Amino acid sequence: MDLSNLSSNVGMSNGMKAALLCGGTTKACQTEELGMEEFGVPYMALMPAKNRKKVLDYVIGAAPQVNYFRFKTWIVPNELVSDDPLFVLLNAKYEYTIGVIKLDPFTCYDWHVDKERGVGVNMLLNHDGLSHCLFKNAGNEHVMCGITELIYEQDMYYALNTQVPHTVYNFESPRYMLSVDFSKKKNTLSYQQFIGELNGLA
Repeated sequence: MDLSNLSSNVGMSNGMKAALLCGGTTKACQTEELGMEEFGVPYMALMPAKNRKKVLDYVIGAAPQVNYFRFKTWIVPNELVSDDPLFVLLNAKYEYTIGVIKLDPFTCYDWHVDKERGVGVNMLLNHDGLSHCLFKNAGNEHVMCGITELIYEQDMYYALNTQVPHTVYNFESPRYMLSVDFSKKKNTLSYQQFIGELNGLA
């Protein structure tokens, strides 16, 4: 999702540094029979969060500020998460906007790639319902393609390659997603570039 039209070793383990260096891991899909090239790793867990509940309480207690592509959306003050280790790193290099996007029950966000964003940073704020975030592993030349699911762990930030086709299916409960929109767009900040730069900051 693109929010562009809306107004040191901090907390990082050696294992996380290694994951950043290698680009993370994901389940591979067998696509040779389909004659398609895989997109590669579409996401990576970054760092734990300290302020998930604080952000969720802020959002639930306030009216949505923007109707963004039919999503109810809130702009989150940076100070709500400024002491999270990830944002300590991000503040050293990037300009960004933090938003929370609500997906209503029994709603899907259809297959798409982000129009302008090359990379996103997300955290699922509530885990009281069933939802699925899926990435295609290869192109759409055939009826069937492989998928990779991003299963959000509680209190964890993830980097997403928003240029890989992805979709979200949400079921019985509202789904609240914190999403970071960087001022640099896909031509100047790709997913791969962001992972490399974040490793350099750690």
